[in-house]
This record gives sequence, structure tokens and C-alpha cells, in this order.
Amino acid sequence: MSIIRIPLLCLFAGICLLSCQNDELETNNGNTSEIVLPGEGLLLDGGRISDISLYCLELDKPHIGEQWWEYYPRTKTVKGYDAFKLLLFPHTNAPKYNSDDREEMDAIKKIEEDYVKEKSKFILEAYNEYNKTGITGWPDVFTAYATEDITITCDKVLFGEQPGTNLTSHFALRSDVFCVPVGVEEPKLLYGFGETPTRMSDLLVKGAWLQNEYYMEFAEQPAEKYDELTLSLSCPMLLEHTRDLAAAKYKGTELASKYSEKVFTSKCLIKFNWDK
Repeated sequence: MSIIRIPLLCLFAGICLLSCQNDELETNNGNTSEIVLPGEGLLLDGGRISDISLYCLELDKPHIGEQWWEYYPRTKTVKGYDAFKLLLFPHTNAPKYNSDDREEMDAIKKIEEDYVKEKSKFILEAYNEYNKTGITGWPDVFTAYATEDITITCDKVLFGEQPGTNLTSHFALRSDVFCVPVGVEEPKLLYGFGETPTRMSDLLVKGAWLQNEYYMEFAEQPAEKYDELTLSLSCPMLLEHTRDLAAAKYKGTELASKYSEKVFTSKCLIKFNWDK
């Protein structure tokens, strides 16, 4: 993942360089939220997920001069099925506990860090073992777990499949996924480091820990051609609120539950100009 460089003038002005989800600031209705991708042994707070989007990104038209939150949601017109990739993108604009008390926040963050390090210990062990012979990065995953298979469907017949059929088996992974942890109470690695599959249907399975982003493309060209089609994403998730849990432990209070359940949905309209 590339790192966005803040202009030197901004540094002189005292603005700090922030490494954020997707290396950029997220935005929701004009607001921004900042989240730092985790280091080794750390996880992203699933309680921060506000929504999950499915975006069409053109392969031959970089969005120069346009902010990502303007470009990503915009409807694209492409020349064919091989002219775009899809991005499954979690947004982290849900509120989290914070206060102006530096000592309190340092203590809460330490509790949260200890909690997720214990939770991710099985990933770290596999990560360290793999890096004895290979080189890979730490996976950017949330404490958020699919309660059913995550699906992508189409409003038209595609690959000979009727509208509403899950099409993830027809999508290939376009970006690196370092491992696939699954399970909540007794987690394990469905795929370890260096052995991840290439089909999205093998990644977006029940129990999978949601990753920071997924890029995908059609594994083969559909025979059908349309002027436009709409792809729909459905992500039924169990979210684990690690910051809220840490704050409760610090204050000596009890959460009703450290989990919440949500079904995130998104639609992506894609238009085609086959003569371009």
C-alpha cells in the first residue's frame, strides 16, 4: 500500500503526517475520521465500522486532481469488463470513546492494545514463523466477523447466473491478502501466510475477519453485455467494540455486550460504452 506524502509546506505549518485507512482521511457527510493502520500484533476496532461500500475504479483513468471520496462513489462508464476493478471498502466513521484526559486515554489505549494482542496471538505466531523464510506484511484486519458469507450479486443475468445469485466465485483477488483468520471465540487461520487463495468466494466466508480493503476483478469475461448493471454487496457482520470494552474496563463498569450485529449493504452502478 502506498504512503501518501503531505506537502512540505504543510509540515512547516505544523501539520502532522497521518497514515490512515487506505492511507487517506475517510469522510462521511463532510466529516473526517482518522485511523492508523495497525502494527504487528494489533487489530482495527470493529466498533468503528460505520458502513461498507462497493466501488468501481477505472484501470486506465487515474483520478488525478480529484479526492478519493469524490471519485470512488461516482458512477463510472467503462469500455468493458476488463477496464475496471472493484473495491470493497469499510468506512470507520462510527463514534469511539475519547476524552481530553491524556492520562485516561493512555491507560485505555494500553488496555485495548493488550486485549487485541492477546486476541491476535495466533496470527502473530504464524506471521513470525513465515517471516523466517519469506517476507510479508502484517494483515490489516478488524475485530469484525462475517456472520454469513459476504455476497456480491447482480441485477441482471451474469455468467449465466440469475439476478440475485452470489457471484463471488467469479471474482479474482487483485491485491495482496496476507492471511485469512476466521472464527470469534476459537479463531484460526483458514489460510496462512503465503497460501491465500485467488477467488473472493474463498475469502468472504462465514466467520472471516474483515480486512481493511479488498480489490477484485472478474476472473473470466462474462458472455452477457449490457449498457449498465448494478452490483449489490451484502456484509452481515458481528462487530467487536474493542475501544468501548477497554474504556469500560478502565472505568470499572460493565458493557451490556462487547458485540453488535449489523448487515451492511451497498450498490454499485456501472455503465458501459462498448464502442469506446
